[in-house]
Amino acid sequence: MGKKNFALGKNIFNINKIEPIDLLNELSEKIKYGCAVGVDGRSYDYFRNNKDAIINEMNDSIHNESYTLSPYKEMLLIKGRNEYPRCLSIPTIQDKLFLYFILNQIDRLDSSLKLPLPQQVIGKLIKSLGEVSSRKDVYIEKYDIRHFFNSINHKILFKEIDELIINKVGILDISDKFLIESCRKAIQNPTLPIRKKNYKGVPQGIPIASELSQIYFSKIELALRRKDVEVFRYVDDIILICHMEGRL
Repeated sequence: MGKKNFALGKNIFNINKIEPIDLLNELSEKIKYGCAVGVDGRSYDYFRNNKDAIINEMNDSIHNESYTLSPYKEMLLIKGRNEYPRCLSIPTIQDKLFLYFILNQIDRLDSSLKLPLPQQVIGKLIKSLGEVSSRKDVYIEKYDIRHFFNSINHKILFKEIDELIINKVGILDISDKFLIESCRKAIQNPTLPIRKKNYKGVPQGIPIASELSQIYFSKIELALRRKDVEVFRYVDDIILICHMEGRL
């Protein structure tokens, strides 16, 4: 049975609404032993031993729309001898659970925003290449968007987030205003040791980073597909298959 909504005046009530505390308990299964520790120094064991109290406190702050993120902790990953390290932003375990909650709300708005698995993208690409391998009117372009997450423009991203979320009544378990504000705060949250707000790019390492990149890139993909271009993208790696010369 699909989702049902009852309209009463200007309000819409979702009878399938899930209480935040129930969803938080469900999503807490995503928090695994050995996960990275944030700036508060609290480990998985601390979270496991105090889970009920933590979730009750989170539930209250979500209802009050007052949840506050702690700064992220910087983690550097070495990519290669001659390359700059990749900077990850590590949330506290409690904040990670909250961001999983926000991710759940985003996915309800548009399930296509969920990042496909690499093998799914590769499988579709291999199938498409097999279908066009004997054709001479097909052109293939490969792109790697350098510093993709770090270069995302906030003004554009916030506009796309607003358009996706505003007035989506009867779908979310929280208000559209709180979801928008939570996304913005997660994007601009500082990564220590830098204490200033982040005004460019999306922090890598937070649960909603991939979906935010999908939101940012979705209109470009749609425009390409309208021009008869097949798009195969996994984060910042893109392959385009064009069936007519001059379309790319």
